[in-house]
Amino acid sequence: MTPLIDQLGRKVLERWLAPLTPPALGFAAVVLAIRELGHRHALDYHLFEAGARAWADTGAGGVAAALFSLVVFAMAVEAASAGVRRLWLGDWPRPAAPLARRLTVRREEWWRELDQRLREAQDAADSPPTTEGLAHLAALAAERDALCTARPTAPTWTGSRLNALHDRLFHEYGLELASCWPRLWFVMSDAARAEVTAARFRFDRAANLAMWALPYFVAGFLWWPALLIAGWLAWVGNRRGRSAAADYADLVEAAADVHGRELAGAMGVPLPEQGFPLSAGREMSLRARKGM
Repeated sequence: MTPLIDQLGRKVLERWLAPLTPPALGFAAVVLAIRELGHRHALDYHLFEAGARAWADTGAGGVAAALFSLVVFAMAVEAASAGVRRLWLGDWPRPAAPLARRLTVRREEWWRELDQRLREAQDAADSPPTTEGLAHLAALAAERDALCTARPTAPTWTGSRLNALHDRLFHEYGLELASCWPRLWFVMSDAARAEVTAARFRFDRAANLAMWALPYFVAGFLWWPALLIAGWLAWVGNRRGRSAAADYADLVEAAADVHGRELAGAMGVPLPEQGFPLSAGREMSLRARKGM
């Protein structure tokens, strides 16, 4: 019984300490810097070291109380990171709806301009195309897809990228991802599920990292170097979030490409030996929605 209790105790401790990410531990140092240094002695390392030693000498009770407070604060930041995810996805509150619509329209116009340039270049290309012509077309396609892989439907890059995933699968296979995704999950391999889960985890971690920029920014009014850290956290978090969102969209789309026929068989929807007709995807979506 004792080994079981020890194992449960370790799991509880791991879960309790999980919010103590590097930004959280760094924020504890910032709080100490505010207390000991302020703006006047912002970069005085020796004064900071003396303050840290004095705090460590307060005893186990003081250290435990500080650690508990830090964990609670880190959990609050983690919960608030859901707001960062909503911001990235373009799910903005109602007061920001007019701005969201204007930004979405602007992104759509920009994408249409790039798409039109690509189509005109394709029409003007030699047949068969030369190596230089293919390289030019590839560059134009990459420029368009860097904005979005389909027509943007959100005010943000991340929101448009993930919405494009739904549009691409619907236009290619007739699949409604929202309805078919839970069923596709069951036919995917363990390795594929692990990759998708890891990408989603990276996206959540990136949002958490970006969220830490806010308390660091507030702390910057009392210790100015924290403003620099806040800017770095916001920049890195945003870049990691975009990368994770792109990876997630690519992996989900690849899962539909690779396991779509397997899902059709599992749902009893017949397919021809070659290809994946739109009618089959629409039938799968209809069955997933139970005809609704």
